[in-house]
Amino acid sequence: MFPRGVATVAIVAAALASAAHADEPRRGPQVVIVPAECTVYWTMIPDAAASPAAWDRALSFAACIQDRSVYAVEDVDQLEEMVLALQDALIPSLQYYVTAIELAPGPTKLRAAYAIGSSQVALMTRARMSIVAPELRPPLEALLVEHARVAHLVFSTIEAAADGDPALAPDAATRAMVRSSRQTAAALRSFGERAQDRR
Repeated sequence: MFPRGVATVAIVAAALASAAHADEPRRGPQVVIVPAECTVYWTMIPDAAASPAAWDRALSFAACIQDRSVYAVEDVDQLEEMVLALQDALIPSLQYYVTAIELAPGPTKLRAAYAIGSSQVALMTRARMSIVAPELRPPLEALLVEHARVAHLVFSTIEAAADGDPALAPDAATRAMVRSSRQTAAALRSFGERAQDRR
């Protein structure tokens, strides 16, 4: 059984996925534009009875459509809006990942959780790439603390889950995700400590 900690990851990720549309009813992924290179993976979210191959296809589609935007922010007053826009753009992919954590087989849950953590790390990287002046870095880092916390929670949960049940990482690729999760969690822990020291 996948540890209960992953339910926390799903709750956090679901909150991220719905934060910008809290007043709207829950619905499935609403992908408006599917890049041409992603059509080969196109699929709706599978149900609990779906095969591992169907879930793998769904995760491939989610990864393919995941936003990679970079902005050019010149004013400190634009930072919060930029970070929110980056998070909002991840919603279609996050909906796939969250549902996989809820319904997919154990190893697929782990891969979906890893994708959620990686999406938050990528968001932080793209946000930093989006500022055009070094003086914007400190206020930006303050806005990224919560994303670092989410990513740390996800990667720490993956590490604990795999340690508790090695069957969750049955192949070399998934075991590599576990090792990466351990390393990234440590780096994010240091980021959080530095952010706390700056307060």
